[in-house]
Amino acid sequence: MLNFKQIIMSKKFFPVYLLLTGAILFFAFQSQGRTEDNPKSKNEKILRNVGKILEQ
Repeated sequence: MLNFKQIIMSKKFFPVYLLLTGAILFFAFQSQGRTEDNPKSKNEKILRNVGKILEQ
């Protein structure tokens, strides 16, 4: 465990750390808010489902 901590804290690991952090942030923001439907059709689906429930 001590050896792992020394590797993480070394200056040689810093570029790898920056690369991993950048990749994680890139994938996090690329996957955020990805939907196939536009909001108008999404609201129509919700209203249609609510109407079906109220009819029952």
